[in-house]
Amino acid sequence: MQTERSTRVRRVLWIVVPVLLVAMLALPKALAWGRHHVHAKSPAELAEHLDDKLEYLLDKVDASDAQRAKAHEIAERRAPELFALMSEGREARRALKDTLLAEQLDRARLDAARTRLDALADRATDVGLESVFELAEVLTPAQRKQIADRLARFEH
Repeated sequence: MQTERSTRVRRVLWIVVPVLLVAMLALPKALAWGRHHVHAKSPAELAEHLDDKLEYLLDKVDASDAQRAKAHEIAERRAPELFALMSEGREARRALKDTLLAEQLDRARLDAARTRLDALADRATDVGLESVFELAEVLTPAQRKQIADRLARFEH
């Protein structure tokens, strides 16, 4: 029973840790524009930013107007959910920071923060993968291969 649990925990950590790292490090920078670090202040602002990033991607694969329309619809539909997740993530990271910087360390608060971050990571993974899958359905196999080839340049 214990080895099954530790295997499950390790498996979850392999998913949760990278997702948390992306959420904590990359997403705020990816969602910032201008010279200063600025968070989207609304789902509409986030949708606009996602549309800009999608345009760049769609230009690289010579997407049709119909594909662009479908991709932008996905971004608009997903923006409120992504915005809520990002807001919850900022609050969860703030709670974790407060727990770790408290005068008196409290293991129960740390466990609560961990549980909250685990649940948030699961939801973020679900939303992120579903969004990527929806976008992949809009693209042709050749376009998906073009994107995969571009991403492969960043792999080590």
